[in-house]
Amino acid sequence: NQAAFMFIKKQFLSREINKTYLAIVEGVPEKSEGKIEYDIRPSTANRLKKVAVKKVTEVKTKAHRHARTLYKLKEKLGDKFSLLEISPLTGRTHQIRVHLSAIGHPIVGDALYGSKSRVGAKRQMLHAGALEFTAPDGKEISLSVDPPQDFKTIAKTIKSILNLDYPKNKIKIIVVNDSSKDKTREIAQKFKEVLVLDNKHKGVGKASALNHG
Repeated sequence: NQAAFMFIKKQFLSREINKTYLAIVEGVPEKSEGKIEYDIRPSTANRLKKVAVKKVTEVKTKAHRHARTLYKLKEKLGDKFSLLEISPLTGRTHQIRVHLSAIGHPIVGDALYGSKSRVGAKRQMLHAGALEFTAPDGKEISLSVDPPQDFKTIAKTIKSILNLDYPKNKIKIIVVNDSSKDKTREIAQKFKEVLVLDNKHKGVGKASALNHG
């Protein structure tokens, strides 16, 4: 009802609601947990984008919004990717995306904020996993939901292939140079399980294992 709605809305406005996200990001943070605390402002170059203010010399304006984000390393997915648990302490537009990009770990699939990985992600690998709040009757409510299938698939793909969890004699890895990428993609599409990497170790074909032993 309206009373319950207003009660919960007030908790959102006062930042009393705990929100937890999962994110697959590029790279592995040096610290297993930490706090990101950069102001966020609109980008002057792209109206769709926000910018983390890292320079203390930048003149603060009304457009600068204070933002804090906690992160915790849940799992290393090899040495090039990781799974993070994220808790935003403020609620700025694009806050998680901006902050993770600012520390050098953009969310996989988030091209707007610097993701360059090619592991089959068709969207940002960011999942709203849990919500904790107080009901009007004083009861503490905790809601959670598992990541969707595409999120799980990308995580599994990275773990299985880029970590080389499979026996080496069961994996087909094709390394190609820039001039042969198009042809290799064409070949790769004929297989359900094949990993294609370019000379910078970025996937350009399907990222999974090919049993050929």
